[in-house]
Amino acid sequence: MAKKNKKNDDPPWMDPANDRKTPYTEEELELFAEGFINDNIELWETLVKSHGQEAAVEKVKEGFRRKDERHIENIKTDNTTIN
Repeated sequence: MAKKNKKNDDPPWMDPANDRKTPYTEEELELFAEGFINDNIELWETLVKSHGQEAAVEKVKEGFRRKDERHIENIKTDNTTIN
């Protein structure tokens, strides 16, 4: 009986080669916001009452942007310049 390769037994989400290499797209942020809204109706209604619908959607999307380690605002630099 052949020995199984451990790498092949891992689910695809465990493979570092499948890691996301780019920031979230606007389409992805829209999907995330839609899912958040559907799962948090009471919080969503509170956000809409206090900020209006468009601003509430932007607040939700901004929350996902802040958690996106690949978003430009979240990339830390060491202030080194290259000439």
